[in-house]
Amino acid sequence: MQTNLTSTKQVYELFVKASPEQIWEAITKPEFSSKYFFGAHVETTAEVGSPFRHHSPNRSSLWGDETVLESEPPRRLVVTWRSLYDPERRGSNQAALAGTSRVKKVASPS
Repeated sequence: MQTNLTSTKQVYELFVKASPEQIWEAITKPEFSSKYFFGAHVETTAEVGSPFRHHSPNRSSLWGDETVLESEPPRRLVVTWRSLYDPERRGSNQAALAGTSRVKKVASPS
């Protein structure tokens, strides 16, 4: 019996009313990332091989520990994804979620 393994790729595409430079800043600077990711502060130089980390709002815990794979400011940033964030342990961020719904999408090959 032979099994043909193929990889599945999921692509999300968004249209944002902002310049590439503004989007780059929003992704790579903590003063901006903290406004839209439950208060998380990003830490990175955005250089290939460097860490790309997300810290909790008070910087007491690490929520994401990734590595920059490709970097072409301000147009391309590719990072690994290693989420350490536990949504059940939001603590003080619970108020920020009031009135929101949790959506979980799981994609698998058919």
